[in-house]
Amino acid sequence: MAPLSFNLGDQTEGGDFPRGNLVVTAARFDLYEYKDKEGKPVKSQFGGDAKTMAAILDLQNEEGTVFPQVYSVGSPDRFQPGNGGSTLDGPSINKRCNFAKLIQEMVRVGYPDDRFDKGGDISKSFVGLSAYWDQGSETDKDSRLILPQEIFKYPWDSETAPAATSAAAPTAPAPANGDALATAVKMVNGMLSNGGDATRKALSMAAFGDDVPDEHKQAIMNLVFSTELVDALSESGVTLDPSGERFVRS
Repeated sequence: MAPLSFNLGDQTEGGDFPRGNLVVTAARFDLYEYKDKEGKPVKSQFGGDAKTMAAILDLQNEEGTVFPQVYSVGSPDRFQPGNGGSTLDGPSINKRCNFAKLIQEMVRVGYPDDRFDKGGDISKSFVGLSAYWDQGSETDKDSRLILPQEIFKYPWDSETAPAATSAAAPTAPAPANGDALATAVKMVNGMLSNGGDATRKALSMAAFGDDVPDEHKQAIMNLVFSTELVDALSESGVTLDPSGERFVRS
């Protein structure tokens, strides 16, 4: 291994971080083995390899990048995946395990606790969930868990509705993306003028406010992390700070 270089030109970017508007594209229960940065198994305090039964969610961003997230459930001696990993056989889970904390946070931000699949199918309960995800929560800001901060779409929202018995009225054409872009630019400038929290996260949450036209809500959410929005804001004298999260006057 070569000695560390202090040259600025040799510095690299950190890995992608699962933060922002993300959709759960897959969910399963499986045995997870902890490994160090070199890919070697981490040893437990008892001497063996550190392993846990876990819920594993694939979170996908708008660019198509997938971030597998692992939420520990408990000892592999107590739990066994069933039905190809869609269910988990075992006792009740400890409320302090990471998977329990994920469920608690989902309910806190609006997921109805009676809508989790009654058969314990993790795919039916999670796949299709669209939310703003970030580290920590309002109740535990120091947590390093990736948790939903606001839910935009539930798994059952994509269920196909029964066919209508009569011909439906023609669907109105989708609004031009430029309309949503103009609305997003106006919203950011309004946040800055009012002294509010002008961040990408705040814009994501504001996109689903009552004062935003329904036909613009999803389009604005899709623009939050786009270069298109950054370019449009620059024309009004707004840019991003070095963190890439907060909007500021240039």
